[in-house]
Amino acid sequence: MLCVLLIGLLIVAVVFFGLLLRNQTRTIEDLKRAREELQLEESRVFDFLHGLGETFTGDVRVADLHRLMVEGAMRILDAHGGAAKCCFLLSCPKVVRHWSMFLGRFSNKVRPPRWS
Repeated sequence: MLCVLLIGLLIVAVVFFGLLLRNQTRTIEDLKRAREELQLEESRVFDFLHGLGETFTGDVRVADLHRLMVEGAMRILDAHGGAAKCCFLLSCPKVVRHWSMFLGRFSNKVRPPRWS
């Protein structure tokens, strides 16, 4: 009787540790995937900042700067489109300074959003 009880406990322990091992393996894989995504996003941000720094070393027009900022933000966020709205004085309304190509396709069909 004691032998059957010990064998039953051994089977329960093996099943428990097997399930625990499977759960921990899944958690480790999820953490590895999240780390890779974070490293990819980090490299996107540093590439954007590096490109922006290179732009400032040369002659840059304001329109090019707006374009680079929108394109960099789109790369970082993995977005399909974007726009930059700027206001250089406190009393002036914000104006869209650059539309991405994706948003530009819809600009003749849809009025630009009114951000405040």
